Amino acid sequence: MLRSCERGHHLCKCLRRQGSGFVQIRDRRWGDLRRFAADEPEYQEVIESLAYLAPADSVPIPPSTTPGECRTG
Repeated sequence: MLRSCERGHHLCKCLRRQGSGFVQIRDRRWGDLRRFAADEPEYQEVIESLAYLAPADSVPIPPSTTPGECRTG
């Protein structure tokens, strides 16, 4: 079990990176690196509010999406 944990460990498995006019989520929780980029201001606002553990139901759904829709970039 310990060996399995050691192989699956990666520092900062899920983090965000703020760039000039975009935010990128880098996620390794499933083993491989997945990157999600958003340059729309409404997405950036939602990501910013969730970064500090806001309850998900307190975050408005951006007008350009529907509940359950996931956009990857």
